[in-house]
Amino acid sequence: DIIKEVSLFAKGNGIKIKVDTNGQANMIHNRDILPELIDLIDIFSISLNTDNSKDYQENCQSKYGENAYKNIIDFAKKSVEYGFETILTVVDFIGDKKIESCEKIAKDIGAGFRARHMS
Repeated sequence: DIIKEVSLFAKGNGIKIKVDTNGQANMIHNRDILPELIDLIDIFSISLNTDNSKDYQENCQSKYGENAYKNIIDFAKKSVEYGFETILTVVDFIGDKKIESCEKIAKDIGAGFRARHMS
C-alpha cells in the first residue's frame, strides 16, 4: 500500500517509477499484486540471479524454497503481460554461460536483460 501511495504522488508530479525487486511479491501477498500497480509503476527490475531453481535457492535462501525461482519467472512473465517494462538482472560474477542462459530466459518471456557489474 505504501508503494501505491508514494507512486501515485510521484506519478502525479511526472516522475517515472522503477521498482527493483526480487520478484517474490506475489508469493509474499498470496495474490497477483501486479494489476494493483498498473498506471503506478513503469519499470520492474527483477533480480533473477541465476538460471535455475537449485542455484537460486542455494545462493538466495528464499523462505519459499526452490519454488521461489519458478514464481519469480511467473512474476516476470505477468509483468510483461500487464505491459510493465520488465528487466531481468544478474550480477556478472555468475559466469558467461549462466549470463547467456539468463539473457535467453529474459528474451523468451519478452523482458529486457542486464548483467550488473560486481564492484
